[in-house]
Amino acid sequence: MRISTSSSKAQTASFKAALVSLLMQSDLERNLCAVARAVEDARTKDCQLVCLPECAVTGLPSGDYEADIDLASDIPGHIANRMADLAQSCSVYIATGILERAHGQLYDTAVLFDNRGEIALKYRRINPRWHSNKAPKDLYVEGAEFNLSSTPFGRIGFAVCGDIFDDRVVAMIQGAKPDYLIIPLSRRFDEDCYDEDQWEKEEKWSYVRQIGRIGVTSLLVNSLEPLDRGASFGGSLVVSRDGQIIAETGIGEPSILVCELPRVA
Repeated sequence: MRISTSSSKAQTASFKAALVSLLMQSDLERNLCAVARAVEDARTKDCQLVCLPECAVTGLPSGDYEADIDLASDIPGHIANRMADLAQSCSVYIATGILERAHGQLYDTAVLFDNRGEIALKYRRINPRWHSNKAPKDLYVEGAEFNLSSTPFGRIGFAVCGDIFDDRVVAMIQGAKPDYLIIPLSRRFDEDCYDEDQWEKEEKWSYVRQIGRIGVTSLLVNSLEPLDRGASFGGSLVVSRDGQIIAETGIGEPSILVCELPRVA
């Protein structure tokens, strides 16, 4: 596993965030245990915030409703509760994507747990391009609200993957003026591959430019899957509000990016 560390000097007090992109398998329990080890490792590096990808331990829905609803977690529920317990036991904030089920419907959700294991923020993805166009729209559902959580690090908001390219969501973010935006991703190339050249020459810069347009310092963490499970290509990226890369990892292998950032009063 590659572990990269970057520091951002500032006159104000700082905090450390860990962006965790692990190779997720089909075994949910194995994935949860891998996340627990990574969070514990991040805590030993004095990280106070750990960020995980979109639908972090399950991956995106397959489109088979019966399988997807069984895999998903209520909030509170089996996945959410494990994350809450981990946040409390390690005394860290954990931001994670969760495939959420609620009243028979599925949501692409992000949750911020505080260091006591309490839910500090829950956000449901607004942009609909997280499931197949053929998925029943009454079962695979989107959110409509953008809210912030006041944390020891500053005011934090979520946007999930394609949300940041949706003008409706961008307007909500800019209106709310968060200090930090956490962006869980599950991004793959059109063909099942880890194309480092495409990432370095094209894809990465589309994210950097868009963050500069939004104008909020952002922490982007992408899921990593085996090639036979969809090939989300991994990697993490921290981008400043003016569209400059603060810290990054490459793609195609597990990584933990530790980045020091200023606290915002």
